[in-house]
Amino acid sequence: MNAIQLSSSDDKRHLLFHYATKKKWQTLRKTLQRMRSSRERNVDIRTMMSMIRHQDSTGLSLLSLCLGHHAPLDILSDIHNLDPNQAYQVDVYGASAMHIA
Repeated sequence: MNAIQLSSSDDKRHLLFHYATKKKWQTLRKTLQRMRSSRERNVDIRTMMSMIRHQDSTGLSLLSLCLGHHAPLDILSDIHNLDPNQAYQVDVYGASAMHIA
């Protein structure tokens, strides 16, 4: 299994947002699955959690972004399983993931 190769940690954090915005569900699904298996093996957890917990400038989380773009249920479930706190985070407008759903 190949690791994701990106030029900087900032690029890595934006990668999942890019996949969601472009509705690249297969790619996002595979990346999340790799992250889940890495988490179980305790591999590069800091980078993985940085990618999952990334928020945009308004505080929008990956879960909220995916809900807004009508992501498949398995992707929403994977994000929630990797970082359950995203369900409760609010953006600068006071909206949580459940508001967007």
